[in-house]
Amino acid sequence: MRFVYIGAQIERLLGWPTSSWSSADDWASRIHPEDRDAVVSFCIAQSKAGIDYEADYRALTKNGGYVWIRDVVHVLRNDSGEVDALVGFMFDITERKKREVAPKVTSSVLRATFDLSTAESRVAALLAEGFSQKEIAQKLNVKHDTVRKQLQTIYKKTSTNK
Repeated sequence: MRFVYIGAQIERLLGWPTSSWSSADDWASRIHPEDRDAVVSFCIAQSKAGIDYEADYRALTKNGGYVWIRDVVHVLRNDSGEVDALVGFMFDITERKKREVAPKVTSSVLRATFDLSTAESRVAALLAEGFSQKEIAQKLNVKHDTVRKQLQTIYKKTSTNK
């Protein structure tokens, strides 16, 4: 239950120096209190069983905030097949989580409320979910300029400039 190696990127991700990560207790204490019991129980059970796993949770940053983390862990076994070590990677998934919890705006509501075309309502719904113009163009498989023009029309129809 001790860390052998912590990559320097942890400091960029969470702000905590690598020297502050010596045991699993350091990791557990930096999990949001609402997530901690379930995440720690799950991760320990999977690790002991020798099963690779992924876990999403809120992690405490050095400055007192929280970011959403996806922890991806691979189990290494020794020659006898016993769990020998874990290799894990943490990814910041905060932006994705924000999109998941944002209220969903349906295309049909947008069409009916603002007299938008089907294409315009799809763009508006994706914009409301937090996607950038570039991401919307990629998702809809259209040119960025097409999205920009549709947004100009949407802004006029909805009497907004944002």
